Amino acid sequence: MTAPTSTAARAGVALFLAAVLAFLFASSMARNLNHDEHQFVAPAVLLARDGLQPYRDFPLFHLPNLVFLYAALLRVFDHPFLVARCVSVFCAFATAALIFRECWHRPPFGLTRWRFAAAAATALFLVLDPLFFFTTGRAWNHDSTALFIVLAIILQVKAARENSVPLAITSAICASLAAGIRLTVAPILIPLWLSIWFFPAPIRRRALIALIYVGTATAALAPSLFYLAAYTDSFLFGNFEFPRLRLLDPENERIRKTMHPLRKLRFFFKEVAIPSLPLFLAFLAFAIAPAAKFFRTRATNLFAPTLVLAILPFALIGCFTPSRYQYQHYFIIIPLLILGVVFGISTISSPRKWALILAPILFLFSLCHFTYKSHDDILPGPVRDWFPNRVATIAHDIAAQSPQGTILTLAPIYPMEAGLKTYPEFSSGPFAWKSAPFVAIERRDALHLVAPDDLMKLFSAHPPGGILTGVEESSLEKPLVEYSRVHHFIPVKFGKHRTLWLPPDPKPE
Repeated sequence: MTAPTSTAARAGVALFLAAVLAFLFASSMARNLNHDEHQFVAPAVLLARDGLQPYRDFPLFHLPNLVFLYAALLRVFDHPFLVARCVSVFCAFATAALIFRECWHRPPFGLTRWRFAAAAATALFLVLDPLFFFTTGRAWNHDSTALFIVLAIILQVKAARENSVPLAITSAICASLAAGIRLTVAPILIPLWLSIWFFPAPIRRRALIALIYVGTATAALAPSLFYLAAYTDSFLFGNFEFPRLRLLDPENERIRKTMHPLRKLRFFFKEVAIPSLPLFLAFLAFAIAPAAKFFRTRATNLFAPTLVLAILPFALIGCFTPSRYQYQHYFIIIPLLILGVVFGISTISSPRKWALILAPILFLFSLCHFTYKSHDDILPGPVRDWFPNRVATIAHDIAAQSPQGTILTLAPIYPMEAGLKTYPEFSSGPFAWKSAPFVAIERRDALHLVAPDDLMKLFSAHPPGGILTGVEESSLEKPLVEYSRVHHFIPVKFGKHRTLWLPPDPKPE
């Protein structure tokens, strides 16, 4: 029996969670713009403002769920970059809160203060993890994916405990929503479905739940399936062909090296496992033994850590799938490991003892490591220094020049924040531009791709009202700068690097 939750304990929980939310929000506001964020924010703006559809009207190199979420919010709040970052902050906070709640309710500590200490330390261990902290809070698809996966696992565990069809259905919806945001987590649907066959229920009921699960998961993937059916070539190109295009670049030897499985494995151990070594060791200590015992005894209380252990290999498959490894690609592993530790500790006969020993160790390690690894810009300072406000300031400077027509840039968030139109073909920021030269010329129009050789064709139909440079690598922007100079565009400087090139005789489209 756990001690009843007092008013003071509830107030303490509320204050702690409020502090976690404030920390996540502050760190998000301090982060500079990552060029990956364009390909999530810009498509949402095109959908919300102009009704343009991904794959049909512009290239999209991810599944579309997050675009729909951002677009829905932008119909109410017209600050694209801030809205998108706030969504990521909320998702990261909700993930931490769910793990806090699981830790709070599972181990029978008896005394509320110890329960709070363990739950708070676990949540902080997540938030202060170097990989989690590096990734969270940006306007990309990692935080939202992790939230739906964690929620799917928790619901599946509860569905097994209560033999509940509605909970299994909700778990399927959450898992499919995650897959519809980030394709690389789709393999996790397999162990979630297989786990139904280990529910403590008659075989016919398990078969029924499994069948319903498949139907529900498929229905929840409806947006992606629609685009797959309606715009097959663009959809398959964006999600399967595009990630490997740059391997065709004869000058890019590094990206071909990153494809080697041993290099990916080396990166994983060096950059992910070693910095988070206590978490990996805790998972090995507390989650693997209960999982092994589950297959011998089928004890219901061992189902939860077994499920997480079964999911991990499928999550790793998704992490290793991208052609080029990136640190943030392994983000989903951290909440999974922490959830496994929480589930594993709750199966021990005296979890209070273990938790009281483990919690302060984990917390102190996280705090020391975080302090060592963190930078000076953890907190954003005054409101005017928040990076979304700096983006808004740049947007205001662009709008002050009153450009007429469409702005061409490899950083579409800036003109979009100013309410200006941009070319849909450049909604992915620099990514489509980088890879377009490796696509056959006859396919580019259908896929909405523009290579440097296609600029004259694009501008003959839709002349630019301005060209914004100084926002990406100079080698990528070189064709834009050359075009501006050859056609006598007038440069207007913003700060040290950014330049808005205005046509000598601007003509609105």
